[in-house]
Order: sequence, then C-alpha cells, then structure tokens
Amino acid sequence: MSPNRVRLFTSIGLLATVGIFLTACNPDAGSSSSAASAVSETPGKTAVKTARSTDGTFSGTLSYWAPGKLRVGKRAFWVAEDTAIQNSGGLCGNGSSPKICTADELDAAAKKKSVKVKVTIKSGIATTVIDQTPRSSTGEPNQGNTGNNSGNNGTRISACLVKDLKLQSQTMSRPINHIMLVATNQSSRACTISSYPFLFISDDQNAPPRIVEESKPKSAFVVKPNEHAFASINLQDATGESDGPQAKGITKFQVGPVPRKDDNTSQSMVTVATPGGKPVDVDLDVVSVSYWLADPNDAASW
Repeated sequence: MSPNRVRLFTSIGLLATVGIFLTACNPDAGSSSSAASAVSETPGKTAVKTARSTDGTFSGTLSYWAPGKLRVGKRAFWVAEDTAIQNSGGLCGNGSSPKICTADELDAAAKKKSVKVKVTIKSGIATTVIDQTPRSSTGEPNQGNTGNNSGNNGTRISACLVKDLKLQSQTMSRPINHIMLVATNQSSRACTISSYPFLFISDDQNAPPRIVEESKPKSAFVVKPNEHAFASINLQDATGESDGPQAKGITKFQVGPVPRKDDNTSQSMVTVATPGGKPVDVDLDVVSVSYWLADPNDAASW
C-alpha cells in the first residue's frame, strides 16, 4: 500500500470497524436499516461507488464529517496524505501570506464551518483543496483587491511602483512545475496593478517568457498596504518531454513587477530568489507567466 494513502485507508478502516460493531450489537437491523450495514458488507465497493459519483471540482463551505472525510457544500470527499492543500489565510496560519496547510490543519478549519474552498475530487479523494478566503496581514478577509480603482472618496488610485512592492516566490504543489510569485504592497498607500511581471531568467533566453493572455483580469485591481498580488510561473513542460534549451540550477531571477511606462524610476528590475533558494531547472522554450491576479486560487489555475 502506498504510504500516501495511509491517512485515507486508516479512516475507511475506522468507519468499517464501527459499522461491523453496530451490526453485531443489533443483528435484527436488516440489510436496509442503515449505512453501517452497507459498510460492514462491502466497504470497499461502497466507497468506490460513492466516490465516482462525486468526482469533479466543487466550491463551497468546508465542513467536517468524519476522520479523514470532509464536505465541500454537500459533497463529501476523502483526504489523503498527498492531497495538496493551498492556503491564502482562511485555512491555516495567520493570513499574512500564502502557505501549504497540513491535513490536520484542514480538519481543524473544517470544524469551524466558516472557510470557503475549491476542491478537486478524483475517485472520491481530494487531489487539491484551495482556500477561497483571502486574508490580509491582520487576519481579516481581504476586501481590497476588488477591481475598483477608486478610493473611498472617489479619488483615482495610482498604479503601484516598483518601490511599493516586495517580491518573493513560493512553492506550488499544483500545477506541477510551477512556482508562485507574490507581490506584497509594502507602502503606506493603496495602489493598482493591471499588468504582468516581466521575467528575465537567464542570458541564454532568446525572448521574454510567454505571457498567458488567457489569465488577463477584466480590470486593474487595488492592492492595499500589506496585501498581495499573485502570478504563477510555469517552469517546465508538464510531460517532461520538451527538448528545449534549459537554464539549469537557477536559484534567482530578475522580475520587472510593473511596466516601465508606469514607473520611470531607475529601479525597474528586482532580484527574486527561487523558493527556499533551491535550484530549479527552467525550460526556456516553455517558461510562461500569468498576469498579476488578486486571488491566489485564480493564479494557481494557470
């Protein structure tokens, strides 16, 4: 048995044991009395039949059902050790920055019944759980990134400058071969972002990385102080079969977070380390970057 499924099958075993115990205590209950008898008879087949009927991607409130089993809205799903759980402030941590949550943290969040998530389910098992409750650095819901470029008094909010933004990269478990670029507004004013980050990976690249035009938001959005904008970077072909030129062992790269027309200062490019400073290989024919987006879940979809 794969170690990645230990959490899942331990939970199934627990539920099956409970079902057998209840059946033994009430032998006259009959085959149609409860789900417990169904589990005691054919726990594996029952689980698979239920699982296939709930496959897909679903959004809603996260809630707790049983050990290792949660709900998104009314859809039940199992959680495995290799389920990718991506947080933006509602699931775990203090909301100051995105992170990867543990399965135990997911259980704890589910019991609160207040977190919105998007869950992709395959064969009844969650492959990804993505937090859809962005938070600010204070832990409050992030209401700043709305696409409205005007302040409370109707004044126009100006574009973010390079000096306004602190850049960092973070790991992404899904999609594979991607990293997340996070821009935090470190200034004391709100500003708007409407473009994409310009990337310079290596002297070997013949052209700038491709921009994922499909990711372009409908309008510029406001980034309040200490809040974030997100862009995903695709480093490699998902199949691993591309034979394009490679930039090997990259530990840092250059980012122009805003177009030069929006910021005429001398500081136009910023050096950003790879996640944890760990070396990565970049396929220079494949590398691409999304637009800046207000929601990390949207950025992760590209």
